[in-house]
Amino acid sequence: MNSTLPSSFNIPTFTVAALALIVSFRSMILSQKALRLNELKEAARRPALQVELNDTMSKRGETGRFVRFDVSIKNRSDDSNSVSRAELLITCVHERQTPLIIKVQAQKSAAEGALNIPIRIDAHQTVLGQFEFDFNEEVVTNCSIRKYVLLLTDASDKEYQVERSHITEISS
Repeated sequence: MNSTLPSSFNIPTFTVAALALIVSFRSMILSQKALRLNELKEAARRPALQVELNDTMSKRGETGRFVRFDVSIKNRSDDSNSVSRAELLITCVHERQTPLIIKVQAQKSAAEGALNIPIRIDAHQTVLGQFEFDFNEEVVTNCSIRKYVLLLTDASDKEYQVERSHITEISS
């Protein structure tokens, strides 16, 4: 018998080897899909708040200036989250061209619709309300206000901000 095939080669061995290669390749593809699915699920659990500014207003009072931000906060995550801090950052330029950033903490309020820190937001839920800030107006005397920034911090210390260059002034 004059054959070009090695004596140890036979068709059943080749068939089994080919089937093992096909099965291992299919297993590799399925494990890659499972990994991608697991990564997507993990990404959905990460904190992800979306802050939208609906309205703003400001008025002068006896003790200073009162500023209110009307917001909606959406939790796009699969896990609950909370807002642990709300601050108003006022960027202004002093008459001597010195830039200033004034930080004001949100006030606790019993008013209807007021949001008081901390605010729990369940998974895929939205919270509507107002943050209220009260500060001494003398702080911004002789300053040109450039912008107002509402800065929210969640339970994992991730920060979210919304800017407004002008706030409507209402009379008392």
